[in-house]
Amino acid sequence: MKKKRKKRKKKRKKKKKKKRKKRKKRKKRKKKRKKKKKKRKKKKKKKRKKRKRKKKRKKNKNKRKRKKRKKKKRKKRKKKKKKKRKKRKKKRKKKKKKKKKKRKKKKKKKKKKKKKKKKKKKKKKKKKKKKKKKKKKKKKKKKKKKKKKKKKKKKKKKKKKKKKKKKKKKKKKKKKKKKKKKKKKKKKKKKKKKKKKKKKKKKKKKKKKKKKKKKKRRKKKKKKRKKKKRMKKKRKKRMKKKRKKRKKKRKKKKKKKRKKRKKRKKRKKKRKKKKKKRKKKKKKKRKKRKRKKKRKKNKNKRKRKKRKKKKRKKRKKKKKKKRKKRKKKKKKKKKKKKKKKKKKKKKKKKKKKKKKKKKKKIPFYITCKCMISSIILEIYVII
Repeated sequence: MKKKRKKRKKKRKKKKKKKRKKRKKRKKRKKKRKKKKKKRKKKKKKKRKKRKRKKKRKKNKNKRKRKKRKKKKRKKRKKKKKKKRKKRKKKRKKKKKKKKKKRKKKKKKKKKKKKKKKKKKKKKKKKKKKKKKKKKKKKKKKKKKKKKKKKKKKKKKKKKKKKKKKKKKKKKKKKKKKKKKKKKKKKKKKKKKKKKKKKKKKKKKKKKKKKKKKKKRRKKKKKKRKKKKRMKKKRKKRMKKKRKKRKKKRKKKKKKKRKKRKKRKKRKKKRKKKKKKRKKKKKKKRKKRKRKKKRKKNKNKRKRKKRKKKKRKKRKKKKKKKRKKRKKKKKKKKKKKKKKKKKKKKKKKKKKKKKKKKKKKIPFYITCKCMISSIILEIYVII
């Protein structure tokens, strides 16, 4: 056994040296990326710790042998990939030319849309013809199916012999079920009326209570795990709500700023200018403001804006209180006068017209059918 162990150690040492030479080359490539992107490395460090634990667990001999076979195949594939990459560069240049041709074809398809409107009239005629053909075909198919059904009946007779053996087993099961149902009904009725003390003693002797205790312990462990997941979900929901509120506040504040800027610019200009010139300038300024939103992403710039907004809010509140009181007084007086006048005029005119027309047009002889029949009989008798 001692001789065998010495041989194994020598083999391992040789393989480790080969691996180290390759790892050094890979590390050099990663160092160049580290200088450019420093913020993204915090997440990657956590993953590396997990990989180290896996190496310690793999100590079985069978697992080591499988690794050796896989590494030999990978060496051959690396050489082939380098040759293919040079060819791909030439192919990519050709694909750019093909895209230009496809765009020209799309313009021709737009003309075909106008012709589709004329074809709708022909489709209506075709639908009527199809309905007539379907009804004739259905009658022919029904006659053929009747002949096939007669042949299938002969096969069913052979299968009945196998089913007889299974029926004997089913009869035994049915007898057991009937006995159980009768016992349950008799026991419940007798014990409830006569003996109440015996029921309590039997429940204590049963083993059902032991099972309940085990279930409670398992549930407690599950609840602890669920709480951790729920807390993560609740935090995400709270953060989403806070972000939405901040966005709404920012939009409202930006709109208020725009209105103030417009008023200040108008005061600086002379009022003798025409109104048409002012309208054109407003449209141009709105386009420029949309571009500024994308560029303002630094946190320092947003903090400065908030300090300015707090000072402006105090001035606005004083102006709003005075304006609201004036508007309410004017609206109440106008609404009361209009409603009273309209209602009185319409009701008087409609009532007078309806009463006069009904009295003149309703005669008694036309409405009563008995009077009409009696008058006709008297005329025939006289003749």
